[in-house]
Amino acid sequence: MALSFTGPFPAGYGIFTSGFHQPPIPKIATELRGHFMQHKWNNEVSNIAAGYWYNSAQYGKVRIDETYDGAFGSSLFDYSNTSADGAVMNHQIIVQPSVGSTPNCFDEYVQSPAFPLITTDLLQTVNATFGGVVQEPFLGPTQTWNFAFDGSIHVIAYLNTDDVLLGYDFWGEDKRTKVVTRFFAQQVGPIAKEIFDDFPCPKGLQSQKIT
Repeated sequence: MALSFTGPFPAGYGIFTSGFHQPPIPKIATELRGHFMQHKWNNEVSNIAAGYWYNSAQYGKVRIDETYDGAFGSSLFDYSNTSADGAVMNHQIIVQPSVGSTPNCFDEYVQSPAFPLITTDLLQTVNATFGGVVQEPFLGPTQTWNFAFDGSIHVIAYLNTDDVLLGYDFWGEDKRTKVVTRFFAQQVGPIAKEIFDDFPCPKGLQSQKIT
C-alpha cells in the first residue's frame, strides 16, 4: 500500500504527501453499543473473548457481556466509583463451565480496565498524535491516533470518517501485556439507563469484595 494512502479521508491525511498537515484532534462519539472481539496476551496468558459492549460517558459506565472458553460473563465498570489510586469499580458475574453452573460474583477495584470509558474529549485530554490512515484488516480504512496513557500504557485508537471509535490496541511494559480490541456493527445514540443498573449478586454467592 502506498505511504500516501488516505482512502475516504482528506488527501491532506497522507503522511508522505507534500500537502500533509496534522489534522485537529477529533471529538469522538461516546454513547456506543455494539459487538466486539478482544485478544489479551502477556507472559502468562492468552485470552480471546467476544461479546457485546455498552459505553456511556453520560452515566460514566461501561458494560461488557462476553463469552470465552466455556464461560459467560458480564462486567459493569463504574468510572464514577474509583479508589484513591485511580482503580475502577468492577461489578462482575461469571457462569462457568456450563450455563447451569452456580454463578460467581465479584465487586472489586481494578487498575487499567481493558475497556476504558470513552469520553468525547478523550483524545484531546491525552494530547493524541495523528498516526496516519491505515487499511486495517478487519475495519478497512481508518484514521489512527497515538498516545500514552498514565505514562506507561501505549495506545493506538482507530476511528472512522465520523470519528466513531472502531477499535484500539494498547500495550504496557509490565508483563509485556498487549490487548487488541475491535468493534463491529456499532450503534451511536442514547442508551437506556437500566442497561447500567447494578446487577444483584445472589446471597451467599459473593466471591470477593474489595472496598
